[in-house]
Amino acid sequence: MKKTQIIIGILIGAITLTGLVYQGFCYFAPASELAAVSRRLDIKILTDQRDYIQRRIWEIEDRYNYGVIPNEVRRHLHDLKIRLQEIDRQLNTLQKGG
Repeated sequence: MKKTQIIIGILIGAITLTGLVYQGFCYFAPASELAAVSRRLDIKILTDQRDYIQRRIWEIEDRYNYGVIPNEVRRHLHDLKIRLQEIDRQLNTLQKGG
């Protein structure tokens, strides 16, 4: 009787330990998967920023109809276009795998 209880106890312990180890591997994602998710998230964030800035540029250009733009607005438009170019460079780098 005692031998059976010891064998059952060891068997339950081994199964429990195996389950804990498996759960640990499933819970913590490999670094390569985290890097891929992080890269996709960075691309998504930059794409959203790019879309917002491009929309803003079009709104300003439509409002002034490519005519006389006040200096303050012209500087803002110039800054937006520079930021758009920076985001495009960052997106190109990320999409090429960098």
